[in-house]
Amino acid sequence: MGARAIGKAGHVIFRKRLKSQIVSLVTGFNLVFGTAAIILASRNMFYWAVACLVLAMLLDACDGYLARKWGVFSDFGAELDSLADLTSFVVANAVLIFFWFQGQVSVVLQVLAGIVFLLGGAFRLARFNVEPTQGGIFQGMPTTGVAILISAIYLAHPDLDPLQGLFWQTTLGFLMISNFRYPKLTKLGKLPKVVFPLFFVCLYLNFALTTALGCLAYVISGPILTLKTGSD
Repeated sequence: MGARAIGKAGHVIFRKRLKSQIVSLVTGFNLVFGTAAIILASRNMFYWAVACLVLAMLLDACDGYLARKWGVFSDFGAELDSLADLTSFVVANAVLIFFWFQGQVSVVLQVLAGIVFLLGGAFRLARFNVEPTQGGIFQGMPTTGVAILISAIYLAHPDLDPLQGLFWQTTLGFLMISNFRYPKLTKLGKLPKVVFPLFFVCLYLNFALTTALGCLAYVISGPILTLKTGSD
């Protein structure tokens, strides 16, 4: 093999390693923003905490997109992504909910709901690592979907009744480890085009109600899809 060929091969390897490191860095910042959300939530800066969670979700989408585009999947990247998701979408949300309702409801109830949520999220991510998504369908509600729901609920209903909040926290914990089949959020792009402008108009007219109905629709989409595929 000539020097030019060796140099070209080395350049290809360098570029692939650089791309892999960029993807890992994006994943790392997912972890950074998730940690920032924990700190902000503990100081009752909930809107800023939610903003950090939204950024973490965007970074989570970006690292997956870049990894697929550049073909740089690796076991290291998968493990790092799982750790970042556990922090940003499970632990950070559990902390947000705890401080959100602190002093308004029994600490015992908070701890119990938090345990269900944390274990549900951890088991969900562990199951995903050994049983990846097939055909764009998740088994159990994905942690990113849960994070979106919690962020949306806080923004639309910051004065939510604490008992209702803990009920939904517990429910989401169980949904993450359920056998219900949830579609990838990217599949929303297959909905009729009229849905999106209609949704934004409804958000403008009644943000709280539209958000609540949207969250409920996503929650029940799992059981509906499961029943539909089971009957096919």
